Amino acid sequence: MQIFFAFKKLKKEFERIKSYGKICNEHKGPHSVGTLFEELLGKKKDQLSLPDYEGIEIKTKKLYQGKIKQKYFTLFHEKPSSVSYQTKEFLDTYGYGSSHNEKVLNMSIYSYKKVSVISGYSFQLFVNEKKKRLELHCYDETGCLIDASYYWSFKDLKKRLYQKMKYLAFVFASVSYYSSDEFVQFQTISFYILRDFSFFLFCIKQGCIRVSFKIGYFRDGPRKGEVHDHGVGFELRFSDLETLYEKVSI
Repeated sequence: MQIFFAFKKLKKEFERIKSYGKICNEHKGPHSVGTLFEELLGKKKDQLSLPDYEGIEIKTKKLYQGKIKQKYFTLFHEKPSSVSYQTKEFLDTYGYGSSHNEKVLNMSIYSYKKVSVISGYSFQLFVNEKKKRLELHCYDETGCLIDASYYWSFKDLKKRLYQKMKYLAFVFASVSYYSSDEFVQFQTISFYILRDFSFFLFCIKQGCIRVSFKIGYFRDGPRKGEVHDHGVGFELRFSDLETLYEKVSI
């Protein structure tokens, strides 16, 4: 298969980068190590929704004393397919006040339980096999269903998953600090192939995959007062990685 040649090529590039030892990381932010790795790989920064390297999506994570802090990682971002979903309207309806006197809505939703937010509403995912869609159910303070019009079609989710996340490489790096500088040492790389869309739906039903909303308003700058949508993320629990993916040896 052509993908295995790409895996081998990426592994060779990883070994080259690993051989550099500790590298001073001048990048900042939560994705700084991933940005550094892609830079050393020779990849230019872009905003494309395509895999990072010859069909392979690369996820780079920091290790703290040999462990990963985050329990979940983002597979992809995808807004609901339903025309009824409008970001500003959704935020204004279900959001809650922040310390900056503006509405925000930060929540992670599961299929196996209802999740409440400060505004008093609660939410739950429902895999509707009959209608072939993943629904977002909204409940009021009494627990009554008040809106089930928001959904993602299986077709849209499958397309996004296969387009972005069919082949996956996980890179782990240890970090250390000297004065105010961060030093990164790349440690390991692992390769994975997506099992099937049915496993994706299974992971949602089991709570291995959650959907996270992060919406607010720009507080300053030229876009002050406009909605700031960080994306609707489909996030997989690290411990369930091999439920959705098959690990391959390269």
